[in-house]
Amino acid sequence: MESRKTLAARHAELTALGRDLWLWVEARRLQTSFVDPRSYAFDPADKCPETFWLKNAAVRLRAFGAAGLLAADRFRYPRESLLRALPVLLWAEPEFTARAAALGRWLGTVSATWRDAVAAYERLWARFN
Repeated sequence: MESRKTLAARHAELTALGRDLWLWVEARRLQTSFVDPRSYAFDPADKCPETFWLKNAAVRLRAFGAAGLLAADRFRYPRESLLRALPVLLWAEPEFTARAAALGRWLGTVSATWRDAVAAYERLWARFN
């Protein structure tokens, strides 16, 4: 049986590998590069460029009512919020307090804790995947 220290080191290694793989896949998909998960999440570029802005607005209206059309991202497909929030939730938990407002905007909720944000993410994921 491996020690807690050994398992923690392996976990850190796999976490870093997952982060690097995520950034590589998204860099290829979006044809740009990202330094870290934070730069990906807060990069203003459209994360779903294959979608049409008018359809995106209609989807937001249907899913979120008038509030969906009042949001700054009203012409972006809702899955973009999931794409922005995921790396923050996976790789920036220690920074959660500093990122809570952004996560709240992306997930359409006020998240007092990291677990609240994960629950909001799961609800949005169920609707748009």
